[in-house]
Amino acid sequence: MTYLLTILTALSAFLTSLETKTLQTDFTLTVTENVSQPMNITGSITVNGERFVLAALDYEAAYDGSTLYLWQPDTEELTLSTPTQQELIEANPFLFAKELDQQGKKVNIVLDDKQLPVKAQMNDGKNSYMLSFRNAQYINTPVNYTITPPEGAFINDLR
Repeated sequence: MTYLLTILTALSAFLTSLETKTLQTDFTLTVTENVSQPMNITGSITVNGERFVLAALDYEAAYDGSTLYLWQPDTEELTLSTPTQQELIEANPFLFAKELDQQGKKVNIVLDDKQLPVKAQMNDGKNSYMLSFRNAQYINTPVNYTITPPEGAFINDLR
């Protein structure tokens, strides 16, 4: 059974639960701009609070709470940086939803009966976003929120 949570406090409660729980899921993000065709991005994410590991668009990103790791396998380059809050919001779809919610923008999220996300609909006033989640689960295993490149990779340390 799934149900739509439209009450902002319920949405905030789910997003706040990610502070104590680690969620792992595959996703498809569909971005619809007012003037163009929808764009689909598929990937996977493991998230706990602001920390995350994300794989999408031929790159991997991870944030351990202080350093953002961006791995580009086609160039074998790892970039390390101290991200701004805006960069974190752009990289983590759950932080993006939380930011839109705090701005009073339209955010609806569908959870299943285990409080796992099924889909989220968001609109920032310019674009609409549909996040569809597959294989979502809360995990108890430790997660490495860093990326270790293979030997010989170029490391670009911007911290």
